[in-house]
Amino acid sequence: MMGGIGLSYNWNRWSLGVQTEAAGIVQDNGWDRWSSDETANTTWRWKFTAGPKIGFRFWKSARIEAGAQFGGRQPMFTISLSALSSGMEDY
Repeated sequence: MMGGIGLSYNWNRWSLGVQTEAAGIVQDNGWDRWSSDETANTTWRWKFTAGPKIGFRFWKSARIEAGAQFGGRQPMFTISLSALSSGMEDY
């Protein structure tokens, strides 16, 4: 399970903002002693990251963004390409 949210300030063709993400992973450990194929222990592991992002709108309805997520052992760098909705063309 994974989700995220970000906020950006747009200035001309450039944008500057922050993004956060959360991920949950189910971890099963061991088996019961009677071999009935049921896990003995199930736990959730959660991971939260946050960081800055910068973007550039290079066409009326297309933008590229780059960012960095901090919160783990080392930063995770991201690049994304997005299409803007038709109502954003004059923005």
